[in-house]
Amino acid sequence: MAASGENVVEREGLGVCHPARSVLVGSGNPEEGEPRPQLLDRFGLSVEVTTPTDLP
Repeated sequence: MAASGENVVEREGLGVCHPARSVLVGSGNPEEGEPRPQLLDRFGLSVEVTTPTDLP
């Protein structure tokens, strides 16, 4: 679906196809290490979020 730009739903012999844009939102645990490069090259944008350690 993501590569073709369309969503196809098929159930019990009926099918519907319509244009679609997908958004992937995910999270990771830094204790498990860095994500694999094969995964990172699929994302157009990534953001690293950290917890502040110096609170006033």
